[in-house]
Amino acid sequence: MNTALVARAEGLRPLLRREALQIERTRRLRTEVLAAPHRMQAFNLQLTAAYGGPEVDPLTHLRVIEDTRHPENESSTGQRYWTDSQAR
Repeated sequence: MNTALVARAEGLRPLLRREALQIERTRRLRTEVLAAPHRMQAFNLQLTAAYGGPEVDPLTHLRVIEDTRHPENESSTGQRYWTDSQAR
């Protein structure tokens, strides 16, 4: 497991908690929230190193998703985070 990526995903929790009410109210993600998973290549976790991806194992991939959808975060906020971020 890539513990560095998991730690970075855990580091997103405060940002998601801080923005949760605003996200729920406006149904939109601010640029800061949207950029966070892209900076850590969260949407390219399974991309091979030959193509510039981190090529992580399946357990790391699942932990990254799990950590950003932690019960402390609003469940719909976590869903909106992943859905909206991938669409951009």
